[in-house]
Amino acid sequence: MLKIIKSLLQMNMLKSALALTGGRFFNLAVSMILLLIQARFIGPEITGLCQSFSIPVGYMWILTLGVSSALARELPYYLARGEREKAMSLTQTAQSFSIVMGSLCASVFLFLSIRALILGEYLSAAGWGFQIVAGFTVIYSSYIKTLYRTTTEFVTIAKASTITAVTSIVTFPLIFVNAYLGIWTRGMATSLMSNAFLFIKRPFKLAFGFDFEQLKQLIRFGLPLIAIGYIESSLWTSTQLSLIFKMCGNTSLGLFTFTFSILNALLIIPNAVAEILRPRFAAAYGETDGHIGKTLAVAFKPLTAAFIVSVLMAVLAYIIVDDIIILLLPKYIDAIPALGIAFLLIPVMALTCIKYIFVVTKNMRQNLMATAPGFLVGTALLYTLLSRGAGFEYVFLPYVIGQLLNFFISLIILMFEAKKERYETLD
Repeated sequence: MLKIIKSLLQMNMLKSALALTGGRFFNLAVSMILLLIQARFIGPEITGLCQSFSIPVGYMWILTLGVSSALARELPYYLARGEREKAMSLTQTAQSFSIVMGSLCASVFLFLSIRALILGEYLSAAGWGFQIVAGFTVIYSSYIKTLYRTTTEFVTIAKASTITAVTSIVTFPLIFVNAYLGIWTRGMATSLMSNAFLFIKRPFKLAFGFDFEQLKQLIRFGLPLIAIGYIESSLWTSTQLSLIFKMCGNTSLGLFTFTFSILNALLIIPNAVAEILRPRFAAAYGETDGHIGKTLAVAFKPLTAAFIVSVLMAVLAYIIVDDIIILLLPKYIDAIPALGIAFLLIPVMALTCIKYIFVVTKNMRQNLMATAPGFLVGTALLYTLLSRGAGFEYVFLPYVIGQLLNFFISLIILMFEAKKERYETLD
């Protein structure tokens, strides 16, 4: 056992994960402390109303048109093959596209804010107005993060997380002046500062410019992938939020947002491992001339380590979080019944990043087979539970079931492909 642990600690992959995770720890600690303070004074009905204005941002992610997702595969792939000029040209096109499309998305919220202001709906005008930055960064941040691929560059991302934490601390007292404006200002400022820092420190400083043929190439490859990735991430999350908001109201949405914030903080290790493995999958696939078995082997040790740590985190969280809520956050006591099921997502999400291999292999059919069933089952189950008056404690169950279904389908497909490769090699 000691040899296994030692070998895991010696891996460059895990070192990168620890660099990324360690740098984010300050942001995690700050976020959790501020969440506790905010929840102490601001109830779920206000939190839910503030969250409702940001729901459309999740749906907008499809407007990346797959350009950033395609670049996430193509950039490390071409760099690994020594074709730097091709990689830089694609990056320039992706950068320019993200700026233009992000500006268009931001203008939508500007229009909604002005419209609400004219109608005299001042709270709505403020709510939509604070989403202008989010409308831009939902597109741009998906591009800028694809540029960071090495251990040194992951440290830069960790520094951006520290800047996010500091910004959050500085703007947090505004909630005591006005709860709505305080929550919205903190969200806007943290997003703006972290993305500005990543822009300044970006590894490749390229001029604005389009190569429309390359843009078509990125969209042609990325759009089918983004459609699938959109289903699994933004559409799934936004659909959950929409259903809860429409069928249960502001308070339930606030409880869900609170619980999801705790869950996201605990997903720090699975998310870090996933961010590191994605470009490694692309590089390994290119270096091995498309060998799925060897590409999958890259993930075994880091996923094992991440799963073990995630299980321990889930158990520890289940033991202590409910007591913290009872003692310090009585406004959110109704969220406690949902925690047990919600924490199951921590180890589950540690494993699901193996699906990215389907992105690397450009196999849309397999990717769709490992995505759509979980989304459809999870969404249908959530709608059924809410329409039949199920308690809040079951609100995360459909998501857990859907993610588990997708993981097992992914694993079966990858094992089948690896086995087929072995037979072809023997022949």
